Amino acid sequence: MPQLFMLPHQVPLSSSAGLLAGAKLTFSATGSSTLQNTYSDIDLTTPNANPVVADANGVFSAIYLDPSLPHYRVKLTTSADVLIYQQDNVPSNQNTSQQFRLKATTPELLFQETDASSDNSRWRIRVDGEQLLIQIGDDAESSWADVATLTRSGNTPQSLDFAGQYLRVNGVLTATQENSTAANATLTGVTTTVQGDVTIRRSGTKVSLKLPALSGTSNSTAMSLTGLGSLNFSSGGVVLCRVTDNGTTQIGTATIGTSSITFGVGASGASFTSSGTKGIPAQLIIFDTDLADIA
Repeated sequence: MPQLFMLPHQVPLSSSAGLLAGAKLTFSATGSSTLQNTYSDIDLTTPNANPVVADANGVFSAIYLDPSLPHYRVKLTTSADVLIYQQDNVPSNQNTSQQFRLKATTPELLFQETDASSDNSRWRIRVDGEQLLIQIGDDAESSWADVATLTRSGNTPQSLDFAGQYLRVNGVLTATQENSTAANATLTGVTTTVQGDVTIRRSGTKVSLKLPALSGTSNSTAMSLTGLGSLNFSSGGVVLCRVTDNGTTQIGTATIGTSSITFGVGASGASFTSSGTKGIPAQLIIFDTDLADIA
């Protein structure tokens, strides 16, 4: 955070104890003559002249230091450039202590990215009761959503609740996510429209699909379940499952695609009978996929 500059020594007076009209403050990098900007506003948008010149009463207007710069050298001179004093190591950032303490009933620390897109720049760390919250907010800072909540009981941590879609530990995806957005997935290869909801659970690179019981009258030797595009995982290979072919439920295969599952009969994945009843019983299909395929 930018800090408001304060003179490192007392207000300068002339030898006759009068204020120094037109006194000058020159700001450079500490230990050098390389000039460094100061600003007239806390948002650091309007640079001051360098040197900054006092008015007729020897008063300087507001001077804000840039915390991204090295510490400052401050040189105070008269209007005629006669040196009064020079001070190195004037902190550019007020947070120079090795310990930074926020003390309040509900302390919070707000971060704002200046180059972020709309409603994508506010982050907040907040303590509320026995909870430490990491939150994201809108540009108006009127609406905040929890990203992570850490709770405690005395000196004992209790739980960590992560609200995001994906959690990675040391670069490896470990979070579990349930998603029921694949509503009305459609069974193909039957004479009438047959649909049902598919639920997904992901844990690391393991994916489980909870399939509903779907069946109809066969009119093709192929069968698939489409409408899974929102799940957005690429091929998980071929896994064993249960299928119904010509009224008989038996072992089959499920080939996992990017937006659909293609089924086959038997362990070899043979074609279906193009008559009679075919479909899938309710079941859970579990497969493994690459990390990049899930995200």
